[in-house]
Amino acid sequence: MHFAFYVFFVVLCLFKFSVAQEYCERDSSDDSCATKERSESLYGAHGQRKYLLYEVNVGEGFNLRRDVYLRMAILIQSLGEEWTLVLPPFGPLYHWKSNRFQKSKLKWKLFFDIESMNRTINVIEFDDYLAQKGNKLDIVIGLKHFDDFDDRFVEKYEVEQCDENKSYYKVNDDEVRGWFWSYFDDVTSRKLLCLKIEGFTTTLKKFLLKELKDLESIVVQNAEVVLHKNYGDSIYWSFRRSMRFNKELIAIGDEFRELNLNSNDYIDNTEMTENWMEMKRNHGDAIGGHYLAIHLRREDFAKSRPKDVPSLNCATEQIVYFARKFDFEKVFIATDASNEEWDELEHSLFESGLQVFRFYNDALLDGQIAIVDQWICAHAKLFIGVL
Repeated sequence: MHFAFYVFFVVLCLFKFSVAQEYCERDSSDDSCATKERSESLYGAHGQRKYLLYEVNVGEGFNLRRDVYLRMAILIQSLGEEWTLVLPPFGPLYHWKSNRFQKSKLKWKLFFDIESMNRTINVIEFDDYLAQKGNKLDIVIGLKHFDDFDDRFVEKYEVEQCDENKSYYKVNDDEVRGWFWSYFDDVTSRKLLCLKIEGFTTTLKKFLLKELKDLESIVVQNAEVVLHKNYGDSIYWSFRRSMRFNKELIAIGDEFRELNLNSNDYIDNTEMTENWMEMKRNHGDAIGGHYLAIHLRREDFAKSRPKDVPSLNCATEQIVYFARKFDFEKVFIATDASNEEWDELEHSLFESGLQVFRFYNDALLDGQIAIVDQWICAHAKLFIGVL
């Protein structure tokens, strides 16, 4: 029987800050800092403000989109302070199935703390960009893999002229229409270009510097095609730490912990500073709430990997086993299980003497509920993922 047993990624982000992180603020005077690389030739004589917008393949989920943000944000910082990253509206996403609210044109501030993100680079919501600059963009660059993409990785790019791709099409020589984050005809672009690329964000940067230095607003379509250049290093973790969740969602998660799980930041030793850049903790300081947290996957992930994900009965047995092994009476479960599966699971765990909790709030978006789930899981003394 195969299952993944690991400490939740968010726990690493929130609490385990013992490894010394070299961080460079936007205004840092440290010439040795890699994040302060500047490309003055890109700005022009008058220091023109430039904007990078980006899209992610429509089928990708929330966490991949967070990761692509990191790639684009680090790219923006390397380009310089004259650049602003425009946050692509969320939605629709496959996993957000509720019909209670709109599913598209969702702002990042619904999920994240934008003020915190702005401590590293300039970021704005797309609606704010439209209000400031209007609805005419300079160019859409459609990224794509090379046709012969295989295990032989060679950093390269090749411009390919195109009149249309899967999301955009030319109306005439000066007008491109298409998806634009579900805004469609309310937003247009002047040009469309297709770019075969194999490489990193730095590869894309080379192209921008060489070919598009005079343009003000650039849309990168399928931004997930370019890879991290800084994955796992201090620069990466600085940006990852800046992506704090929306404060209201954190407060909701904290209230749930207090009321149901006898958990709060004081007794769990998980208190955090208002400014993440001032947050310093020693390895092992955090205790975590005395409860077991589980990520129980039942929908597309489980169905596409039937050999890797346990059945509901098997998952129940594992939950009981770990709860008893580590002396937990309370279990919090983040899951996409159906109501029928949840009722069955809850009954079985109750019969085994466990108190079982699940977060739900019909006033929140599906993505907001997922964030509260992550927050509660991140504060558990023990988390088991992909069960």
